[in-house]
Amino acid sequence: MHVFDRKTKITQRNRSAFFQNPSMYDYVRDEVASRLADRVCDISRKFCVAVDLGCGRGHLSKYLPSDSVNFLYQCDSAVEILVSGTHRYLSQFTTPYILPITFT
Repeated sequence: MHVFDRKTKITQRNRSAFFQNPSMYDYVRDEVASRLADRVCDISRKFCVAVDLGCGRGHLSKYLPSDSVNFLYQCDSAVEILVSGTHRYLSQFTTPYILPITFT
């Protein structure tokens, strides 16, 4: 029994890239990203590399300070979200990367 159909879920996430006002729906992800970034800041060392798997519109990069992470890889299976230009917070990191991921 399949609870989730991966292909359907990716299609749904790709469609969400074209919503007129995505911030109306992103408040929960923003809250989770804010709390995660706060916990990362509690760690005293700087991370050379971080991966935001399932990054969506880049919520974590909005709250994660550049003095905590050198390189941030943002990966998502929804390619339309990655190319929609909503990753405006990545400029604070030394070398940001946005990567599509595929499942076989």
